[in-house]
Amino acid sequence: MAGTLILEIITVLLALPVVAAVGGGLTPWSTAYLVGFAVLLGLLAGMQGRSWAI
Repeated sequence: MAGTLILEIITVLLALPVVAAVGGGLTPWSTAYLVGFAVLLGLLAGMQGRSWAI
């Protein structure tokens, strides 16, 4: 499960150049949203080792 979240982090961070090229480009809000979501996924991947994790 943690490996899947790591791959999802990579996918979310690879969306940064796509967002920059399409639409309105990278705004501070869209950059913060994507990076924040990647950090959240990293925290969730780290929690997978806990006994109470899914």
